[in-house]
Amino acid sequence: MDEQTKKELEKFIDISAKSQRNGNLPLIILEKGAKEPTASTWSALNSNLVYFALENDKAEYSLAEKIIEAQNNKKRLVVSMKKDLSSASINLISKMLNFGKIDMGGKEVDVVPGTIIGLVDRDFAEKNISYDNFYNLFSSAFSIKK
Repeated sequence: MDEQTKKELEKFIDISAKSQRNGNLPLIILEKGAKEPTASTWSALNSNLVYFALENDKAEYSLAEKIIEAQNNKKRLVVSMKKDLSSASINLISKMLNFGKIDMGGKEVDVVPGTIIGLVDRDFAEKNISYDNFYNLFSSAFSIKK
């Protein structure tokens, strides 16, 4: 990632942090040819970011736990979507945004809606995400070209 893109991404993250209590769910889109930043790159970019890869069903079950953990540590969770989202994940995100709550073992837990930042490769999203309104889940977007 070049320095200009890095500065613009930092600004995008800062702006989205200011409105995270208002149901702002940002999405970072990796365009063709862009490399996904590593976990250490995210924490170097902003010490309040924690990286989480949603790449299998097991990871999907821990998404709620990771959201709570990030919130308790006053961090934001960058969720890299490497698999199609199940209806359970979509419902979790929707409930978090609309009501500020998520289900944890049958108990509703209050969460800050903007605790997560979505990250997806555009090509992957176009070919593999089956939820028709995927992009509509997010309130703002930032594209990384290279």
